[in-house]
Amino acid sequence: MSGLAAQHTGCVSRGLHKALVTYDVVPASPRLGLLGFVEGTAPMGNLITSTLSNPAQEAAHKAYIQGLPHKPASAGGGIDMKSYERAWSTKTDDFMVNCLKKAESHIPWDALRHVLRRRAVNPEAWLSLRHTYTITLAASSAAGYLVGLGDRHLGNLLVVEGTGAVVPIDFGYSFGTAVLALPVAELPPFRLTRQLRNVLLPHDAAGLLQPAMAAWLDAALDGQQVLASILQVFLAEPLGEWQRETGPLAQLAMAAAAAGGDDSGEQQAAAVQQMNVANLKVNQVLQ
Repeated sequence: MSGLAAQHTGCVSRGLHKALVTYDVVPASPRLGLLGFVEGTAPMGNLITSTLSNPAQEAAHKAYIQGLPHKPASAGGGIDMKSYERAWSTKTDDFMVNCLKKAESHIPWDALRHVLRRRAVNPEAWLSLRHTYTITLAASSAAGYLVGLGDRHLGNLLVVEGTGAVVPIDFGYSFGTAVLALPVAELPPFRLTRQLRNVLLPHDAAGLLQPAMAAWLDAALDGQQVLASILQVFLAEPLGEWQRETGPLAQLAMAAAAAGGDDSGEQQAAAVQQMNVANLKVNQVLQ
């Protein structure tokens, strides 16, 4: 993706060709491997909670989970996930938005912004840090959208504390599996919640991110043949974890097939379906 961006004038002019922070992944066996350590980073969630007192964190958590089914105290309490999986779809949009706003009311609107500003030694350094944050957020969001990347909680978004660069990690839920395979579908194409947006103030998030993301997706459109070739690799040699996650997808893809079919054929059909979705995004998003 960075190579395609380096050949696109709009991406180069915005610095997007250097916006994706990568790290090494070395397979050691079919089930084990080594991940490179991204130095100088911290999970975005940790940066936000570092500004909160324990009572504030507890109040936000209670506000967010209100109305969700809980286990009885005799069973240890906590959210009853099985009941939640059945009940989440019955909650209205207004109810869930209200829960989110109540949770946000316990957290300063500028918690993440405050942490990053403290990392800047002067106003010029802050402007540079915010620019790096902006282009890396735009590039990682656009790239994640193309490959259907899910599970974007704040523990899977790292921030380079010295530069403000956003580094996504954990690609276990890729190619739309977080939408179709999880009991509770993860519908947003990428994460852009209040804390992420407010780092960009006083600028409007859409005004900063939309042109950058459009340039990134345009570069992907220009290089669609290259991307299609890379996606073919995952059809031929899918990761074991992705094979497990594509089980529900395979059932959907092969619903009309006779019972007792070959599992490998179902997984292949699901993988083809996922690649077709990625190709549609590349071909249609700007057309």
